[in-house]
Amino acid sequence: MSYFSELSRGERPARAVWLPFLETLAAQVAGCELQAIVSDATRWANALPRVATLLEVPALAVGFVDGFGACAFADNPEEPWRHPALEALLECTRRLAETERPGRDLVVAMPGPLAVCAALGEPLDKVVLEKIKASMVKLLEAICACRPDMVILNETVDAERQATGPDYRRICNTLKNVTEYFGIGLGIRVSGYGDAPKLLRELRTLRLDHLMLGLGAGPTLSAAELMAAAEGQGWRSVGIAIESGQGVGPLPQQGTGYYWCSAGQEQDLEQARTLGLALAAAL
Repeated sequence: MSYFSELSRGERPARAVWLPFLETLAAQVAGCELQAIVSDATRWANALPRVATLLEVPALAVGFVDGFGACAFADNPEEPWRHPALEALLECTRRLAETERPGRDLVVAMPGPLAVCAALGEPLDKVVLEKIKASMVKLLEAICACRPDMVILNETVDAERQATGPDYRRICNTLKNVTEYFGIGLGIRVSGYGDAPKLLRELRTLRLDHLMLGLGAGPTLSAAELMAAAEGQGWRSVGIAIESGQGVGPLPQQGTGYYWCSAGQEQDLEQARTLGLALAAAL
């Protein structure tokens, strides 16, 4: 099933999928620490599909480790893609694109503008965003050249308050122009938000078509409540975070395509396997 490639082509997938974040489990399977996996492209590209096969998932999420890659902009602001962390991400993505297609889609995370500003210790304003724009564009071009099916701006820092202003919209427009040139979807992942319905409305002004929701800071809303909040806003896809032990069910694909994703890195292989089986039966 090619869920994310179909979304990027403007098509409507037939049914939902589960997109788990598996680097921590990949490290467990490889017998090493998480940092060792995401620092070694060969080990990363070998271990991630092994776990995906155990869980029988049709797509690979690459780089969804909170904070991953943002330090590259602090260490090498002119050429962050030459930082070892991002070099590993690019090489891993390149290898997976060669070895896992057409069996699995690839969804790759990169640090978003908010995450980069936080790593630099700078405010998110027009001057700083202009300063980081060229390096963010170059990094995104390098990721797109590896041919993933979708790229997600991974924002876990104060997105609710800062990711909806005009300066943020401008840099997102620039980044979306890059992915449109390559024919790849671009989305944003947010977590720690308070008012989910308000956030869904305001983020839609970014002109990004794909949204991935982590867990909010307040009471957890059900999938039905989140889908009701997204209804009619024009999102092409919305990923809804799910944790082990949470009730699961089918997700509609009419209009907006909905899918399940991890709330964070999966930590327990058996729990992930149980969740994956439950989702496979429900979806």
